[in-house]
Amino acid sequence: MSQEKVDKKKYEKKHRKEIEKKNKLKKNISIAAIIIVLLAIVATPFGYTIYNNNKKDKENQAMQQELSDWLATYTATEDESSEGDSDTEEATDTESASEESDTTEAE
Repeated sequence: MSQEKVDKKKYEKKHRKEIEKKNKLKKNISIAAIIIVLLAIVATPFGYTIYNNNKKDKENQAMQQELSDWLATYTATEDESSEGDSDTEEATDTESASEESDTTEAE
């Protein structure tokens, strides 16, 4: 054996605990990285589905709000127009009553 190999073996024997700690740390980090990548791969479709559902819910809420605003405007406009119609009907009734009284007086 060459002197380099002998020195390397002595160094490894002397620092065995430190080397084992480094190897365990590398192994644990690689396992954690693999788990994170797998979770990301599995969770991405679920997250995308939740995002789309939430987006659709917000669109539906916006459409419902627009519809309720439109209905509120429509009913308010309808109420105002029906009030205006009743005023004209009252005026017409008053004119008809005065015409009837005129015709009665003329007789």
